[in-house]
Amino acid sequence: MRWSRTPAYFGPKPKINRLVFRYYTNSQALFDAFRSGDVDGMANLSSEDQTLAEARNDVQINIGKQASYVGLLVNLRKDSGALALTDAVVRQALMYALDRDAVVREVLDGRGVVAHAPFLPDTWAYNPAVKKYGRDLDRAKQLLASAGYELRAVAPTNEEVWQKDGEAISVKVTGAGYRLIPRCG
Repeated sequence: MRWSRTPAYFGPKPKINRLVFRYYTNSQALFDAFRSGDVDGMANLSSEDQTLAEARNDVQINIGKQASYVGLLVNLRKDSGALALTDAVVRQALMYALDRDAVVREVLDGRGVVAHAPFLPDTWAYNPAVKKYGRDLDRAKQLLASAGYELRAVAPTNEEVWQKDGEAISVKVTGAGYRLIPRCG
């Protein structure tokens, strides 16, 4: 995609004549083009590429907010094979068990903020009244119990297995704490 300066623009004259956007099939191809000088700027670097870029003395890195979202989407169809997730109480337990800080740390390599909605707080679509779930494992367990799930076993893999009507939900215990894994069915 090429953008060129136009003399018909009503505002101040842009400082550049032309801007070209190129799309690459993967991050390695993009970084290779950057290294060879074919690309002057990049966005959305992986942690590895950012580390490589930071090691160069001819690179300026600007980090800012990006309107992207990593979220948990739940299939509510009763024929999905995950009947437990059709129960709002089980989904609420999932929200209390979710370690959002660990998601930012481990999935986003620490490059993100905890989100409680799919919109950034400084955008028009953000709703400040949205329910914010803090991590509360005791509350998650209470909710599972209130939904009729019983703690049946602690597996050798450090998973607590909760069951109701033959359907299991496991809560995995890790070094970082608990993680609810809706392994249903």
